[in-house]
Amino acid sequence: MGDKVYIVGYPYGYSIFGIEQPTPIVLTRFMAAIRLKGRSREMLLDGPGAPGMSGGPIFIEHENRLLLIGIYTGLIYPDFIIDSNEKTTALGTMTNFAFWFMDNE
Repeated sequence: MGDKVYIVGYPYGYSIFGIEQPTPIVLTRFMAAIRLKGRSREMLLDGPGAPGMSGGPIFIEHENRLLLIGIYTGLIYPDFIIDSNEKTTALGTMTNFAFWFMDNE
């Protein structure tokens, strides 16, 4: 937990160099939890990505290298108990590749 991660994608379909030269943007987030109740293959990020980034790769910074560790899966609202989906409370979720590799060995 606490490691810096990077979500790569096209938020709202946006490309920094326009549609003629598709180039993704990178959002920086931090690992908030390595396990979620009821979501055994997902991990929690300290903030959401943007709409359109789901399915994008997530990299972690490790020993001055970037390692592909998962896929951005969307967001979760921790305030669901009070039946309010405030965007300011949303957290990001990701699927961890380590679970996939363990299941397919």
